[in-house]
Amino acid sequence: MPIFCLAIVLALSSTLIAAEATTPSDQESAENTVVPTPRLLTSDQIMQKEIDRRRETAFRWNEVLDLAERLYQAGEWKHAESKFRLILNETDGQSFSSGYHQRSRIGVAKCLVAEAMAMKEEGKIGEAAILIKQAENIDPQNRALAKQSAVLSEESDKASDRLNKNPALTEDLISKTSEIKKLLAMSDQLTETGQYRLARERLDDVIRIDPYNRAARAKIEVLEKKRLLAADSRFRASREKALAEVTEAWLPPPPAKVDAKRLRSSGTAGSSNVAEILKTLSSITIPELVFNDKPIREA
Repeated sequence: MPIFCLAIVLALSSTLIAAEATTPSDQESAENTVVPTPRLLTSDQIMQKEIDRRRETAFRWNEVLDLAERLYQAGEWKHAESKFRLILNETDGQSFSSGYHQRSRIGVAKCLVAEAMAMKEEGKIGEAAILIKQAENIDPQNRALAKQSAVLSEESDKASDRLNKNPALTEDLISKTSEIKKLLAMSDQLTETGQYRLARERLDDVIRIDPYNRAARAKIEVLEKKRLLAADSRFRASREKALAEVTEAWLPPPPAKVDAKRLRSSGTAGSSNVAEILKTLSSITIPELVFNDKPIREA
């Protein structure tokens, strides 16, 4: 037991000696350690950082708004609306972003108006009225937009009343009418671009849906006239090209010109007769064949 106590005392003494030996060095290293202090910015530096931040933000906003305008001009109204709404959500009407906020708000409104007009052309008056009402809520200061919203809302109410009162106007008939309007619009676009075959296919689709559709039959007559005119123009162009090739093939090559003086100076016998023969041959003119007044087969 005394031996155990002695061992404990020796261990404690060695620990104290080690602590006394290391404590000064630790204190000295702590005193030598330099704690970095945060750098304080001056008011001018803070102002310059804010100016740079606003300049970068304004540059990004301008790029997005310009892209949205180009999408709107290209008819991509949904995509343009999302770009305008992106800037609308990032800005407000109080700070330096008020101008961008106003521009994006007007952009969203005009995209909604364009979508509403497209819906109206498709016969979807109710959906068009909803979109135009949203545009009015976004741009309440626009009087023309408010008037247009009121007109569409009234048309939507009248259309809904007609649907409710007329038992013949079923949902199937309404969907068919919308499909017919869409097909007729597509046929007009294809006809304007000269794609007559595809335009005729769209009109045939309309006739299959509604065999008594007068608009489709009238468009078919106009389309067939345009197809005949185009075919006639192609025929005349190919005919003129063929006649030009035939005429070019019939024309003889120009005769070689011989210098009579050179032949006389050579001293060969009969040189003057050769010159006269060549001169006579060059003066002969073969009449040109013209086939303009005859069909290709008779020619």
